[in-house]
Amino acid sequence: MDYEKLTNRSKDLIQDVVKLAASQKHQYISPEHLLQALIDDKSGLIADLINKSGGSLIQIRNKLSEQLSK
Repeated sequence: MDYEKLTNRSKDLIQDVVKLAASQKHQYISPEHLLQALIDDKSGLIADLINKSGGSLIQIRNKLSEQLSK
């Protein structure tokens, strides 16, 4: 993957994922880190999509927290 070909938004998201994993002292980035960064994104796009599709953002956040704490 050529990092320079990514959009600025994608680069910011990747940085957020790396920061999240590092803040929790995880050695690897997992899909859970990516999902957490997506639902925490300031634009709220993914959180809105989850809510509009009938999903429970609270349940997702709780499961993510549980998975990331392992």
